[in-house]
Amino acid sequence: MTGFVAAGSGLLRNPLGRAWGATGRLIADNLRRSQRRITLTILTLAVGLTTIVSVTGVMSLLFDTLLDRVTEDAF
Repeated sequence: MTGFVAAGSGLLRNPLGRAWGATGRLIADNLRRSQRRITLTILTLAVGLTTIVSVTGVMSLLFDTLLDRVTEDAF
């Protein structure tokens, strides 16, 4: 994953530089320098997103199951 961040920062240096000038180049350079932190941030976001999607799916399944049981018992 760290290699992916390094390659991405190298590829993004010119487009970011054209879009935001010196600020864009600093962004790309900082991506290259702090690869471990960026990798940790990306992995943390991925775990958080996976958790949200999983919990939402489980809650939806449980709600549908509970709703089916309640409606079967009522009618």
